[in-house]
Amino acid sequence: MAVPLTLHSLSATTPHIALSKGPTMKQPPHTDRDYQLLTLLRQTLDAAYRVRDKELKRLALSSEAVDLLFAVKAIGHEATPAQIARWTFRQDNSVVNLLNRMEGRGLVRRSKDLHKKNLVRISLTEKGEKAFVPACETSAISRLMSALSEEQRERLAE
Repeated sequence: MAVPLTLHSLSATTPHIALSKGPTMKQPPHTDRDYQLLTLLRQTLDAAYRVRDKELKRLALSSEAVDLLFAVKAIGHEATPAQIARWTFRQDNSVVNLLNRMEGRGLVRRSKDLHKKNLVRISLTEKGEKAFVPACETSAISRLMSALSEEQRERLAE
């Protein structure tokens, strides 16, 4: 049985990731609780992505590339760079740069929209489709999420 991945176990298994210990870390007196929680969420997300990137390295993919593949799959055959940027909460130029690299690797293809001449559609190539499945089967995410109850997962998904 897999051991749930928590902040403390993540820190123990990846010593190069320095995590705060939450309430026991020294805080300036003016720091409010909401900011502390935001900081903890950011640290947790950063640590999770580092572990995920390490796991995705065997597929020669970054978590950003997998996020883009996931966005294209979720949006469907009508995906545009602007829609992908909105879906992934990234800047348009960051998405375009990532698309350029992924297109060069044969993972995505651009095609002109037949009805709007200046619009580009993004789709996954066969190679991108093949890379998508194993990229979504990352055990680090499953171990991390196993620390949450089903009710907590549902509340996060709302």
